[in-house]
Amino acid sequence: MIHGYYSRWIARSTVGGAFGLANWPLINDLNLPNPQVRGPSIFYPPIVLDETNPNNLAVGTDRINLDTSQGTGGFPDANEISLPGVTGTNDRISALNYVNSNLIYAATVNGRVFRCDRAGGAWTVRVLHAAPLPNRWIWDVAPLPADVNTVVVVMAGYGVPGGHVWQGVVPAAGAATWTAISGTAPSAVPDVSCSAFQIDPLDGNTIYVGTDIGVFRTIDGGVTWTNFSEGLPNVAIYDIKLHESGRLLRAGTHGRGMWERRLDMLAMPDVQVFVRDHMLHAGRVAPVNGIASPYAEPLQGVAVGDQLFAW
Repeated sequence: MIHGYYSRWIARSTVGGAFGLANWPLINDLNLPNPQVRGPSIFYPPIVLDETNPNNLAVGTDRINLDTSQGTGGFPDANEISLPGVTGTNDRISALNYVNSNLIYAATVNGRVFRCDRAGGAWTVRVLHAAPLPNRWIWDVAPLPADVNTVVVVMAGYGVPGGHVWQGVVPAAGAATWTAISGTAPSAVPDVSCSAFQIDPLDGNTIYVGTDIGVFRTIDGGVTWTNFSEGLPNVAIYDIKLHESGRLLRAGTHGRGMWERRLDMLAMPDVQVFVRDHMLHAGRVAPVNGIASPYAEPLQGVAVGDQLFAW
């Protein structure tokens, strides 16, 4: 597990995030005279793993800091990607998507969007932002699952011209062609900050957006949106992810915990009861005894590597 504290403090645990500083050695220490992750950042800088090789780690500041061993390699200067108009300025990277080992999308607090392609070991940076994309804080960026040349961004703030959700088609050269896909009232994403989104990997027309007042969904590529909170409290959604094989949509809130909703069902029961045989059993399928615990649970007398059984 990799954990970001405020600013550029970054730690890495190889024992499942067990409590205690000894279990979280720093891979970027701001107490050192020359911290390895360079450049000023937003309060919580984006930290992402390569979706095709989890050894590759990227951290966004006013540049993209890269390491090929989850930060333990020191983020060499040679791996750094500078972004025109961002690196060395007051702009900051606010969203990163490490699509694969040769493709990264980045976005900033000033509404800039970049595509970084690697060929022959060198990175080429392309500027994608252009009118009518608003000059607003971008909180999340990702391509369509079946088309890495079509990218979606969501924005913070209120009164954003054209709305908070935008789609860009990336040509072979030059800036992207941007289209607002926030919908139109009354079937639109509300005029509130959007912090995260998730595109369904099975259907690129289905997108879930986490806002300051819950989750909204489109099933037609952004033409129309409906509220998809379904029992969520009136709370800001700061992250949203889809567990692909389990078809579970999970939302992380600001102060009200983690919520999930099973997809591909017309309706959900008001209450679901799960009985767990041990702390690693999710309760959804028959228990598997003898699982080795990847983390310690002192209150249950469990150490790393202990075999877990129902008894």
